[in-house]
Amino acid sequence: MEEAEGYKRLLELKEPTFTVEQIAAKVGKTPAYITTRLKLTDLCDDAAAAFYQEHIGVGHALLLAKLPAAQQESALKACFKEVHTASEEKPTRILLPVRNLQSWIASHILLVLKDAPFNKRDAQLIPTAGSCADCPKRTGHNKLLFGDDLGREADQCTDPACYQAKVSAHLAKTIAAKPALVQISTTYGAQQEGSAVLPRNKYTAIRDDRPKDKEEAKRPEFKECKFTTEAIITEGEDVGTIHKVCANPTCPVHHPKQPTSRDDVKWKAEQEKQRKEQAIANTVGLQGSIQGMPLQRRSQEADDHPGQHPQRFRRSLRRGVRASEFCRSRGQCAIFRIADQRFAGLEPRRTRIIRKDQPSL
Repeated sequence: MEEAEGYKRLLELKEPTFTVEQIAAKVGKTPAYITTRLKLTDLCDDAAAAFYQEHIGVGHALLLAKLPAAQQESALKACFKEVHTASEEKPTRILLPVRNLQSWIASHILLVLKDAPFNKRDAQLIPTAGSCADCPKRTGHNKLLFGDDLGREADQCTDPACYQAKVSAHLAKTIAAKPALVQISTTYGAQQEGSAVLPRNKYTAIRDDRPKDKEEAKRPEFKECKFTTEAIITEGEDVGTIHKVCANPTCPVHHPKQPTSRDDVKWKAEQEKQRKEQAIANTVGLQGSIQGMPLQRRSQEADDHPGQHPQRFRRSLRRGVRASEFCRSRGQCAIFRIADQRFAGLEPRRTRIIRKDQPSL
């Protein structure tokens, strides 16, 4: 910190004047080294105190100093991890490595400017903030300061509050210029009463990329219809971006009719027809199974009656099948056949024939 204060005093001299390059040449350091050390003087009070007390290292302090003062406090908390132990009442703070802090900053603070929906050169979008092209909080604005770590990936914004304010201003400006623009959300759910924002399940987004093959080209999201229109995302992810959507619920391309429900009369009639066809098929199949059944099994109940001729009963059973009824009891299915009376002295009775594929009662 004393080194940074010394470099700052040299730059503030009126006579003689020094630049970063001149100071770097005199002390034998690179201009990037001098620039990053100078940034230590911009640490917030809590971060500076933690650095003086050696609670954080130089690497942590350099990363924190590159952020706006409003972001340094939350980033300082991310430098530590609290560990609870049974022997101590208060949690123990453990300092995390510098790479952990760098990853936290990249995922919680930095925003890639090439994905911004607003015009980055528009200085009148928010007059107090100016344009992003001239903003010193942009990583691409100062390569000496951000070139080695935070600015390595792409040109990014280090002030999320300013970024979100510009997104909101762009959103309001776009809707005011195009009142008929459809407003959509990227989250699913029911549309709120009185809200013009359509949830994700109320529209089909048309993809801009080309399908990979013919099968993918048949998917609805790759087709445009007469109802296709432009929409702007006002809630969820990618707020402020414009996409093509189809929000017409009667569109046959993107919102085809769903299959009829079980309460529909037509569906019930079809189910009843299938049930009857299945019953007829089962009956015909049972008769075929009786014809192919061994004689001993077909005559098992006839043999239980003394004095009755098994041969005649088998013939009568084979000729006299005239009705059937189906019943279900305790999860088991039994089929009863009524054998016609073909000989005198024997009252008609129900003869149970058990199919091979059905369990016995």
